[in-house]
Amino acid sequence: MKKRIPRFHLNKNRLLLILLGLAFALTLLVGLFSSLLVGILFSIPDTDLKNLSTSYYQTSSIYDESGNLLENIESEEFRTIIPLKDMPENLRKSFIAIEDKRFYQHRGLDPRGIASSLLDNFRAGSMVRGGSTITQQLARNVFLSQEKSLDRKIKEAYLSLRLESVLSKDQILEAYLNRINLGQGAYGVQGASQTYFSKNAKDLTLAQSALLAGIVKSPRDYSPLLRVPVTEKMDRPAIGQQEISGVDYNLYLNPKSLDRQKIVLAELYRQGKISKEDYETAKKEDVLASIVPLQKKHHSMSSYAMDLIKAQASQELAKTYQISLDEAEHKLFTGGYHIETSLNLDLQGKIENFYKHFLEDYLVQTSYREGARALTFQSNDQGHVVDANGQILYLAKDQALDPQLRFFIPADQVFNDQGQLSLPASYFSFQARHTYIKPLYSIDRNHVLKTYDLGQWKLEDGAKHQGDRVLISKNFLTSHPDFMEVTPQGYSFNPNYYSPSQETIQPQLSTVLIDNQTGYVRAIIGGLDIQSKGSKLLNRATMSPRVPGTAILPFNAYLTALEYGKKPATIYDDALEENDGVFWPENPSGKYYGLETMRKNLEHDSYTVPVKIVKDLGFKRVLVTLARLGIYKPRTPRDDFFVQADEEVYNDLTLDSLGLGNMRKGTTCYNLATGYYGLAAGGSYKEPTIIKSIKDPSGSLIYQSKNRKNKKLCSRENAAILTDFLRTNAIRGQAAGVSVKNNALAAIYGANKFASDQWIFGYTPYYTIGTWMGCDQPKVSLNSNKDFMIDLWNQVAYLAHKPLESIEKFPLPDQIHYVNISEKSGLLASSQTERARANYDELFEEGQEPTSYDTKHRTYKVCRLSGKRITKFCPYDTIILKSFYQRPDPYQGKKRPDKLPMDMENIDQDFCDIHTREWFEDQLEKERDQAREKSRKQDRQGNRKKTKDDQKKDRKKQQGGSRESKKKNQTSKKRN
Repeated sequence: MKKRIPRFHLNKNRLLLILLGLAFALTLLVGLFSSLLVGILFSIPDTDLKNLSTSYYQTSSIYDESGNLLENIESEEFRTIIPLKDMPENLRKSFIAIEDKRFYQHRGLDPRGIASSLLDNFRAGSMVRGGSTITQQLARNVFLSQEKSLDRKIKEAYLSLRLESVLSKDQILEAYLNRINLGQGAYGVQGASQTYFSKNAKDLTLAQSALLAGIVKSPRDYSPLLRVPVTEKMDRPAIGQQEISGVDYNLYLNPKSLDRQKIVLAELYRQGKISKEDYETAKKEDVLASIVPLQKKHHSMSSYAMDLIKAQASQELAKTYQISLDEAEHKLFTGGYHIETSLNLDLQGKIENFYKHFLEDYLVQTSYREGARALTFQSNDQGHVVDANGQILYLAKDQALDPQLRFFIPADQVFNDQGQLSLPASYFSFQARHTYIKPLYSIDRNHVLKTYDLGQWKLEDGAKHQGDRVLISKNFLTSHPDFMEVTPQGYSFNPNYYSPSQETIQPQLSTVLIDNQTGYVRAIIGGLDIQSKGSKLLNRATMSPRVPGTAILPFNAYLTALEYGKKPATIYDDALEENDGVFWPENPSGKYYGLETMRKNLEHDSYTVPVKIVKDLGFKRVLVTLARLGIYKPRTPRDDFFVQADEEVYNDLTLDSLGLGNMRKGTTCYNLATGYYGLAAGGSYKEPTIIKSIKDPSGSLIYQSKNRKNKKLCSRENAAILTDFLRTNAIRGQAAGVSVKNNALAAIYGANKFASDQWIFGYTPYYTIGTWMGCDQPKVSLNSNKDFMIDLWNQVAYLAHKPLESIEKFPLPDQIHYVNISEKSGLLASSQTERARANYDELFEEGQEPTSYDTKHRTYKVCRLSGKRITKFCPYDTIILKSFYQRPDPYQGKKRPDKLPMDMENIDQDFCDIHTREWFEDQLEKERDQAREKSRKQDRQGNRKKTKDDQKKDRKKQQGGSRESKKKNQTSKKRN
């Protein structure tokens, strides 16, 4: 019997349920895919498809005062955008042929192109073309990342379709050729043409165009240049050298790029885009021989000036666009700006060259004691340089580095109970929760101090400062086994965890040179690291506040006095007085000149008078002057000037700080030079700048320095008066010796009580020049003298100025003129004053001249031996005429008998104490004794003469008798 197979029956209801289930599942899948797609599309960043150039990084360029290119700012992408019309046709054809031959046919996505590229690659036996269209590559490169994912592919396709709907084909091609990565940091065809051939894209040949198009597939493999560090040897000669971020590279030709170029040329010919003749000619061209590597730097300067240019340009961009300084710096490096500067390349080069020889021409010529040449310091038993409290300032290099030159700490350090490594905190300094290794030092065979900075210890959160120890966690040591090596002698630390620097000569120098007519910075030197190839060197002129000492006295004391009503003839008493129970401050010369005008106080380097001026005027008025200088910034939370809000006990609101410039932190050479430039400019000036103008990539002017606002330092009259103070100070005052042949010159020499810093600021009608010298560690003292600094300043000034044939003078405002006055009273000079040589020409505003004459100078007959009035016993040949100034009131306050001012002589009561009656009687007695002795001597001489005469007569008689007897004998003989 045949077995019956049962049929599977579906009723209508079950079938409907299955269909509904399938429909629901399909709807769910579509919904999920749609929501995923919408999510992906919504994650696409905001795009401005019509202005693609704003999405590109472009290279900014810096030019000197004459418009010469100095540097293309080094950034991630070296690019200059050019229009499509400046790209030769063969260049465009080359990229289309190898990357997207159906570019002008598709609408952004090209399925046929993908299939065709697969077929072409199969025929060639290698990857000759990619599947992405030029539009897709552009969308990916501008708006997306390079990750390989479905998300990115979907976004790329969507953006490609949008680009094609908004832009024309030529606009897309122009954007693509300006954006594409072509190796060696070159982006876009113009950047690549300059990088490899040192010429513009419009001048490229067919062979060169094909070479560039071939790079796109793999910029690393097909770049025509290979960049290899000079420390690595190659088996062929280099064709050039480049310096990037302070590292030198040799450049070599890459033959693989030529193989790729031939593929591009073959595609051009196969697609009928070039003729056979052009194809054969291009193949024969020795394209690698035409490689001329671009030099992005067109100067041999150090980075001091260039770093200042970039810093000030970033500041101006931040103001223009109202963005943060970090954002502005990024904009500068990527925005394609044209920056015109005021830098005088020739002058900058001359000054740098002069400082290159500072070591051998100056430093090794100075003496050394208790330290090294030009420096004084003390060392502890381990040889580390320490301060007065024994705190380490510099670690001895031979003690702090092991034989492999790794940072080393001796073996007496231990692990604590928690497994932490415990190290002495004296080896480190601490800033903002970061740990820094203290710098090292050595002294070379010429006794010159050299220092080495190891920088921040890269421990992340692995270390903490606790009392006098630094504790390194057990977890950090476990997770970083290469951090250190333990030896019987101690602990050696891996250099990968700090950043050793090149050696630095100490002391260091800085110089700022400002054009007084424009306020433009023409040259700037931030130290002696002239030959360093690194960027962002420590610019000591702008970035290192130092204690100014007397270099700031013309402002905080004398200018403040003039601005608040004191006259040039105002008299202050240069006399040592008691302050807070102490005789302070003492003049460095040990001399005190008594009552004098402010000009003479300045020339005589008085310390007592500036303190008296500040006490007289009050701190608030001095702070007004310092605010105008930009040293004190009352509306800034933190600056280099300390007030009580910063530090309750140790702050700058003291007589020592405001009176003598011994501030806690101080100011920079650049800031002080700005102040003296303000005087040279007549009291009203534009903020100094090294930036003349900035243009954006379209050529629009976005900053022009001539539009910067004026700042007021003081009145024009007071600027002229203080300039004249400094003019005579350079001739006969504490800055005597500072000079530029026949140029009008005003100058000041400055030093502080710590002997850590020396300054000279001087200006002519043409330039203001500021110089500073000191050790990078301010607790190390200088032992060089003032003449050393004067010579340095004179050399720099000579490089900047043209020697004049005739003597020049500073121009004076019409309403001020010279009046001859007494330096002791400030009144009009009298004949007695002139006889005392105590008169000079002082400047006054019209109507403020003194009207009465000095009556306190009197002329007396004085003994030139005692310097006092004569007595009746003074010999005639010792009597001279001399004028004296009689103080109108006695010396106020307690006195130091050994430190009395010079005008304390009381000529009315002081008579010659040499030629007294006793002296006269002694002289008479001496004269009588001399007379008696003379008489006796004459008698003795007379007796001796008489005796000699008698003897002579006797001899004559004897001789006469002998002659007569001889005659008689002769006569007798004749007779016989």
